[in-house]
Amino acid sequence: MIELLRRDEAHIAAPIFKQQHDEHYSEFLFFKVLNYPGTEYITTAEEETRAIIVVFNSLLKSWPLLAFTLILTAIAGIIIWVLDSYWNSEEFSRSFFRGSWDGFWWSFISMTTVGYGDKAPKSVLARIFSVIWIQFSLIIMAVFTANVTSALTALSLHLEPTSLDAVDVAVLSNGTEYQYALGENARPKVFNSIDDAIEALESKQVNGMLLDRYAASYYQRDG
Repeated sequence: MIELLRRDEAHIAAPIFKQQHDEHYSEFLFFKVLNYPGTEYITTAEEETRAIIVVFNSLLKSWPLLAFTLILTAIAGIIIWVLDSYWNSEEFSRSFFRGSWDGFWWSFISMTTVGYGDKAPKSVLARIFSVIWIQFSLIIMAVFTANVTSALTALSLHLEPTSLDAVDVAVLSNGTEYQYALGENARPKVFNSIDDAIEALESKQVNGMLLDRYAASYYQRDG
């Protein structure tokens, strides 16, 4: 670009990266027009779908914990029914099936800390058991929440990789993303246009594409 200016074949060269207070670039006048917006890593929708499948599979691996939780909830519901149905038949029916369901509902709501208040134990033994169950269920929910959080973290890391090390990425021939890719230890493949880079991405010649945010937002809005 500088050579074009020297040969008077261009009047403006961009982008040029200098400090804000600098007034010259080589022998030419320099002034800031825009702040560099940063670089976007673009991948295909197929990659996003695959990432969601990965997370879904990781959630499926938690099914033993979920099943164990539901079984304990059902057992707690039966226990609270046994302890409270005689003194509190209005809220916990004396019928086994209906009363067990009432107990299951109470134990599940208590475990999730929702606490609607539509059912509340009244006998002393039932209230003592309630205290024990609520404390124990908090631990169960904490473990289950940790599993879900790990799965969501895996999704975030898959969609937004923290490292481009040894990743094939498409960059534009006249863009600054080439240097960025080298700095991240990626394997940049240079293309002359965004269309060529997108075609390479869709044909899986590269894993992703690096593009500055201005161009990425414009191209997304344009089509």
